[in-house]
Amino acid sequence: MPLVINTNIQSLNAQRNLNKTLMPLQTAMQRLSSGLRINSAKDDAAGLAVAVRMNSQIKGLTQAYRNANDAVSLVQTAEGAIDEMTNALQRIRELAVQSANASNTALDRSATDKEVQQLIQEVDRIATQTQFNNQTLLDGTLGTKAFQIGANAGQTINVSLNQGLKSTQIGQIATDTGVAVSTTNIVDDSVYVNSTEVALSVAGSEAGQLADSAYAKAMAINSSGISGVTATTNATTNTNTNAFGVTLDNAADHYKLEINGVNVYEHTGAVTVTQSELVDTINVYASQTGVTAEVTGGFIKLTAADGRNIDIVSTEVASGGAANSYAYAAGTINGRGTLTLSSSTNIDINDAGNRLGFGAGTSTITVDTTQNLSAVQVTDVDKSNDAINRVDSALNVISNMRADLGAILNRFTSTMSNLSNVLENITAAHSRIMDADFASETANITKAQILQQAGISVLAQANSLPQNVLTLLRQ
Repeated sequence: MPLVINTNIQSLNAQRNLNKTLMPLQTAMQRLSSGLRINSAKDDAAGLAVAVRMNSQIKGLTQAYRNANDAVSLVQTAEGAIDEMTNALQRIRELAVQSANASNTALDRSATDKEVQQLIQEVDRIATQTQFNNQTLLDGTLGTKAFQIGANAGQTINVSLNQGLKSTQIGQIATDTGVAVSTTNIVDDSVYVNSTEVALSVAGSEAGQLADSAYAKAMAINSSGISGVTATTNATTNTNTNAFGVTLDNAADHYKLEINGVNVYEHTGAVTVTQSELVDTINVYASQTGVTAEVTGGFIKLTAADGRNIDIVSTEVASGGAANSYAYAAGTINGRGTLTLSSSTNIDINDAGNRLGFGAGTSTITVDTTQNLSAVQVTDVDKSNDAINRVDSALNVISNMRADLGAILNRFTSTMSNLSNVLENITAAHSRIMDADFASETANITKAQILQQAGISVLAQANSLPQNVLTLLRQ
């Protein structure tokens, strides 16, 4: 190998290898200083593309988790307000039940109604003033909102608050009162209310026959498990057309009065019984007959408060002489009660034999949207009973709404749990692509530093090789 001065091949070779050593050293130092394995596309172009997409997903999932939290806050705000509204409605119902009691005077009911009206106003206040981020939640204006709970477009959960809860928006009921219920007992005549069969047969001596009183039919409907339908009875009344008590003129004259199978008065011989005295006698048996009596407008009025039948049977034997007079002439008089059905939704009735008094065949009692909670009063018994039905309807609407909100809250809880899990795993995958392995990089930098030191040493020796030529020149 010739000795030359102008070209130092060994030095060039050492420089080239030293430069090669410097490149991994710079890479290792860059990764250690940034903490990233990929600092530019040249480090791993494919990995960088995947990591960028993952980073978008990570940021989207992070924001989606916050969105779900906001949704939970909104729903909890609405549900909390509805809870207080429920308390107000329960109190209104309690006051209506109290006011329906016969022990209350008109003044008592008027005082009770004052609290009812204040509570109705509170229901309105809650419905119109419950807001989240300046959005009113319970007046029906919010509608359906889509909450973005995913990193990509279209990944949403809808929350519907379409139902307004103001007093003018709840408390509507379908209600109607049937005419006097049928007195005919038909064994095989089926009655259906909202497609549920109502068993009208009664036990005891009437087994296999249909009960013919409004009271019995209301009991049968209420025990049939028909969702949302309530049956009530109005008081059965009968006012006689004879303005007498009982007057018998002869010793052989006989008069007997039975009410609902109970012998309430019987006498043989001359006697005079005033209307008031006969009323007092009838009332003695009120616990057995379920019927009370009073004198009103010069006539005797009988009342069965629970809606049971008033069956009157009177018999008389006149021996002649002066004409006798009786409150109830000989024969049978039947007083039939009426049945009222109420529900927050339409009531479908299939009653071929008109057992309930709403007409033979099929009929529908529709919801009256013109009447609602805002008109509720408890100033008399009928209005109190109407208030109970309307509050029940309002509570039904609110309970269903709370159930929906509870279900959506549970769904959001599940969604947030899933978002956390996905976010954790994608973040880990992103880290495996992008983050520097310090153990590996410190080993690489140590190796590169040693190679660098060795390369510099070799380069120094290579640069000194041309000096060997001086040795030849000195000789």
